[in-house]
Amino acid sequence: MELKDLIFEKDGHIAYVYINRPEALNSFTLDTLEEFYWIQDQILLDMDIRVVVLAAKGKIFSAGIDVSILESGTPQYAVRYIQKLQEYYNRWEKIPQPIIAAVHSTCIGGSIENILACDIRISNQSATYSLPEINFGFSPDMGATQRLTRAVGAGQAKRLIMTGDFISAEEAFRIGLVDFVVPDDELMEFTKKLAKKIANKPPLAVGVAKKAINLAQDTSLSVGLQFEQLGSSFLFCTEDFKEGPKAFFEKRKPNFQGK
Repeated sequence: MELKDLIFEKDGHIAYVYINRPEALNSFTLDTLEEFYWIQDQILLDMDIRVVVLAAKGKIFSAGIDVSILESGTPQYAVRYIQKLQEYYNRWEKIPQPIIAAVHSTCIGGSIENILACDIRISNQSATYSLPEINFGFSPDMGATQRLTRAVGAGQAKRLIMTGDFISAEEAFRIGLVDFVVPDDELMEFTKKLAKKIANKPPLAVGVAKKAINLAQDTSLSVGLQFEQLGSSFLFCTEDFKEGPKAFFEKRKPNFQGK
């Protein structure tokens, strides 16, 4: 696929996905989401990719869904398209590789729903965040009422969604919307350092851990513990499990192969 709204690059075991629609404040159209779907397929097929970084080019991170799409806001449109839009965000959670979001400047609406589906969220200090859907006469419909509530609690989720107010990066960190806040000029350096650290870990174990943690938000403790047991039963059969202890006793850095 020829990418027009996104950039997809690889550097070693790390893949970088950049939103690149600066003339429209990096907002999403349905075509943008089709490009995201295609990139997600490539990530799933490429076993060499161990970590994915989601970032953006231009002055802001993203203004979310292009407002022009709202002109199609009918019940028929909702039935036909919203489930597909939701599934795009769901796929970030289903992909076994960890997804790290690096947010700069402004993150609005659907772009917050985008990063909420990622595993780790890093913000620069000058970033601001808002879910303005209420100002257009509707409620977020691509995961914010669910994922934001899980991340920050019901009270904060209601406050942000019902007011549409902007909050600072520091407040986003305080309530749990983002996991790190770093100086503006250190955003990508910090993100790449964290991505490389995770990429050096055994990818199969990282993938099992991601699934187990995600499962903890949606199921009972007993089911989650059973998944942990099954995960270990699988990982104990991998070459990386043999390599880890061997490297420890030989006092050397392990060389994990994802096997």
